[in-house]
Amino acid sequence: MVGGDETAFEQVKPILEKIGKMAVRLGDTGAGNVAKLAINSLLALYTQGLAETVVFANQQGIETEDLLNLLNNGAIANTFTKIKGDAIIADNYKPAFALKHIVKDLNLAKAIGLDSPLAKTALNTFEAATAKYGEEDLISVIKHVKE
Repeated sequence: MVGGDETAFEQVKPILEKIGKMAVRLGDTGAGNVAKLAINSLLALYTQGLAETVVFANQQGIETEDLLNLLNNGAIANTFTKIKGDAIIADNYKPAFALKHIVKDLNLAKAIGLDSPLAKTALNTFEAATAKYGEEDLISVIKHVKE
């Protein structure tokens, strides 16, 4: 995700493609950062949704393993659910992406205009969880949702 001068981007693109999966110029300076914040905003929404889904199912008597088996083999199956679902089952919240960092990114996105109802809710939820779980992986928000 790159923002900046097109000529400069074309010059460094071969290097960027060697160190990453892909290199995409998105616009002027700052566009790469905006894309990162947009992607991480979706990550926050998805993480909170997964946490709330697991907690709701558990409250209704459905085991986490059974729910995740359904999710991971259905139309909305994805790598994130598999990885974070395994973390939930194993009660492993070692940070791959610390919860405090999603709060930082949501606040940065808010500062440049992200103002949707879901984003506001996610920011409130993750901010509230930060005191206890900020150093843990962002899926540790499930522990906050359970409280």
